[in-house]
Amino acid sequence: MTKAFTREEFHALVWSRPMTQLAKEFGLSDVALHKSCRKHAIPTPPAGWWAKQKAGKKVSVTPLRAAPPDDDGKVLIAARQPGVLAGERAKARDRAAGDQGGHSPDECEIVSATLAVLRRSHASHMGLVTCARDGLIRCEIAPASIDRLGRILGQVTSAACIQDFNLVSPDKGPARFTNGMDDVGFSLSETFQRLKHQPTASELAAEAKWDRMLERRRNGWFDIDWSKRPVTPEWDWRPTGKLSLELDHVWVAGEPSPRRTFNDAKVQRLEVIATEVAIGVAVIAAAKRQQRLQRENREKAAEEARRQREIAQRTEYIEQRRGAALTSILRELEEIEKLKELLPKFCEPDGEHAHPRVVEFDRWVSRRLADLESAITAENLERRFDRSKLFGSDDDHDFVFRAVQGRDAPPIYRHDFDRRPTG
Repeated sequence: MTKAFTREEFHALVWSRPMTQLAKEFGLSDVALHKSCRKHAIPTPPAGWWAKQKAGKKVSVTPLRAAPPDDDGKVLIAARQPGVLAGERAKARDRAAGDQGGHSPDECEIVSATLAVLRRSHASHMGLVTCARDGLIRCEIAPASIDRLGRILGQVTSAACIQDFNLVSPDKGPARFTNGMDDVGFSLSETFQRLKHQPTASELAAEAKWDRMLERRRNGWFDIDWSKRPVTPEWDWRPTGKLSLELDHVWVAGEPSPRRTFNDAKVQRLEVIATEVAIGVAVIAAAKRQQRLQRENREKAAEEARRQREIAQRTEYIEQRRGAALTSILRELEEIEKLKELLPKFCEPDGEHAHPRVVEFDRWVSRRLADLESAITAENLERRFDRSKLFGSDDDHDFVFRAVQGRDAPPIYRHDFDRRPTG
C-alpha cells in the first residue's frame, strides 16, 4: 500500500518520532526511509538528537530546504502490511507486559534433572560437559556455568509460562516448549576460544627425553613402542562463559525469518532477556503454525489441480471410447449401403446356365447384409453398449489416471467396442 505525503508533511513526520519507530509503522527499514529523505532533500534528526530531547536539553529542528529541481513535491512511501508473525510478536509482547508468572513443578524437575546430569558428566578436551539425554534439555557448557544455567532456565521457563508454553519431556528427543498444539525445541551452548598451545616445561622435557631415546636406538627402531610417544596438543580450548540459546529454525514464505538465537553480549545477558526468549518461542510456534497452514493449502491446491486433471483425462477417455463406437457403427452403415448396391449386379435367375459360385456369393452377401442390419437395431445396440459399458454410468470403464515426472500423461484408450454379434 503506497502512502503519499507532501514534503512538509513528511518533514513534520520525521521530526515527530524516531526513525526506527516510524519505520516499524510503515513496515520498512529505517535505511529505506533515510533514502527517501535524501531523495527529497528532507533533513533528519542527527545522532543523539532524541536522547537529548528525552533528557530535557534544548534541541532545534532543522528547517526544510528548497525542493530539488526535479522534485514534484510528493513523497511516496510503499508501506507494507505487517505479516502474521509481526502480529504474533505484538500479541506476545502485550502478554509479557501485562502478566508475570512462575515456572511449574514439571519444569523444575526437568531443569533439575538436566543440571544433575551436567554435574555428573566429565568435561571434554574442550572443557565442556554435555547433556544429550532424551527428555532433558540439550546443553553443552563449562562446569563453571552450570549454576548460572539453572538461573537462566528458571527465568526462561517462567517467562514462557506467561506465553502459555510449558516445558515438557518427550519420550524421544530433548525437552521442548509446547502450548498443546505446537512444539518448539531449543538448546544452550557455551562459546569457546581456540588458542595456540604453548608447551609447558614438562611437555618440553618429555619430548626431549623421547628424542634422546630415539638417538640412542636409531639402529633399532623396530622394537620401539610408538604409542608411548609424548603428544603435545596444537590448540588449547577455553570456555568464554558466554552462553547462547538457539530455537528451532523455521522459514515461512512471505515472512521475515523470526529471531532464533539469543546470545550473551558485553552488557546483554540471557538472564535479562528471558522475556525476549519467551517471545521468540511464541513467534517460532506461530511460524510453525503458519508453515503448516501453507503446506496444507499447497497440498489442497495440488490435490484440486490433480482432481481437475483427472476429470479432464476421464472426459477425454470417455469421448474417445464413444467416438470409437460411433465410428464402428458408421462403418457398418456404410458397408450396408455398399452391399445393397452390390447385390443386384450379381443376381442371376436360377437355371442350368447359372454360375454356382456367384450364386453362393450372392447368398453369403445377403446373409451378411441381414446380420449387419440386425446388429444396428435398438435392441442389439443396447446389448452391444451394455457389453462394452458405453453410454451409461460406467462410461469410464478401465480408465487409468497416469502421471509421468510430475505431469499427467494422456489417458489410456481401450478401443474394445464390439462391432456386431458373431456366429
